[in-house]
Amino acid sequence: MLVLCSNQPSTQRGRLEEALNENKGGNYLVEKLAKAMGAALLCAGLLLSVGLAKGTATAMPQAPQKKDKAKPNPDQEKAPAPGDTVTVSGKVAAISDAKVTIVNDQKAELTVSLTPETKITKGGKEVTVSDIKADDLVTILVRKGDGNSLMAVSIVVT
Repeated sequence: MLVLCSNQPSTQRGRLEEALNENKGGNYLVEKLAKAMGAALLCAGLLLSVGLAKGTATAMPQAPQKKDKAKPNPDQEKAPAPGDTVTVSGKVAAISDAKVTIVNDQKAELTVSLTPETKITKGGKEVTVSDIKADDLVTILVRKGDGNSLMAVSIVVT
């Protein structure tokens, strides 16, 4: 192996450099070209991936889609506004025709009033209050009523 030192005379160093370049031959240029092509492909891939990550931000804007406003069905029950409802889950501690008391994971009791409009389902089928037993696991969609009262919109027994 030849080592080029800066303290060698410049003519001698020039001859050594020529000798090194001649020994590399045609492979030297192919290697340089391959490295340059690899770098260019890497840059193109990175630019493409950034474009895909941003999504179609540069795509042409689409015309707004028209929404068909369905006419309300008077027979269909109106769902309460999302801000007026909460979902609670727990184990049934007590149940009657008028209310259900559940105990949640934090061992807190919660009593919810039942109405004739309360829908109760078990296993995907509609059931009655008498089908709910103590220790059943339930998820209740609750509507906030006057004051601190809670009214059950729906109960799902699991």
